Parts: sequence; structure tokens; C-alpha cells
Amino acid sequence: MGQAARKRTRSLTELRVHAGVILRGLKRDRKPVLITSGGRTQAVLQDVNSYQASQERLRLLESILRGLRAEARGEVVSHQEAMRQLDKLLNA
Repeated sequence: MGQAARKRTRSLTELRVHAGVILRGLKRDRKPVLITSGGRTQAVLQDVNSYQASQERLRLLESILRGLRAEARGEVVSHQEAMRQLDKLLNA
């Protein structure tokens, strides 16, 4: 484990005792903290803004993947056809 990772690794006991300090560091640095128990990583603690941003990136990537899979199955239409269908729906 590199030194940067060791700096961002805390035991469950450290978290219990120094929760406020660790949370302030998360907010300031926006780097996740690995939480260990019994010498093994058990969880990752992340600030809420970074978590929300990673969830948004994940949703975007999943959406792109769904689109690529639909394209591979031939379940897509051209932009022109999509606009025609949308116009038909909106002006019906």
C-alpha cells in the first residue's frame, strides 16, 4: 500500500474516536478514506458531494451502455425518424 493510501486509511476504532476530524478532512480533501477492521478494509467513507458526483457519472455510463446495447440489437432509429415520431406525438 502506498503512503498516500496509508494516510487515507483509518481503523474503525480511529473513526469512532476521531469521527469529527476525519469528516472535516473528507470535506476538505474530498478523498475517500478506507475504514479497516481487524487489519482488513471493510468500508469506504466518502464526502457527500464526491459520492453524488460519482453516482451521476455511474448513471451516465449505465445510460450510454444501455444505448450501445440497444444499438447492437438494432433497437434504435435515426435522428430524423425520432424527430418525425416526436413531432407526430406532440402534434396529434
